[in-house]
Amino acid sequence: MNNCTFIGNLTADPDIKYFETGKVKASFSLAVNEGKEKVTFIDCEAWAGTAELIGQHCKKGEKLGVEARYAKDTYEKEGQKRTKSYFVCNSITFCSTKKAD
Repeated sequence: MNNCTFIGNLTADPDIKYFETGKVKASFSLAVNEGKEKVTFIDCEAWAGTAELIGQHCKKGEKLGVEARYAKDTYEKEGQKRTKSYFVCNSITFCSTKKAD
């Protein structure tokens, strides 16, 4: 089974991309605290309706819960093979509370 669950804070506003095919992708990074002095940065992406929700409701610093699967891409840059690891969201949970106006 390839499932992971994280709760962390967005390190920046999500990057939302709309493709000519009609697909939508949200790319973002979470800062996940591991104890008092260790933080792990997790690169994530979400597609379709989940991506749209993230784009509409999430901003830098907000807490987000993510259930995702691990993914890896290989590509070539300047003649060298590179690998990028990231997580593809299956579902999200908004963990930040909205302040009343």
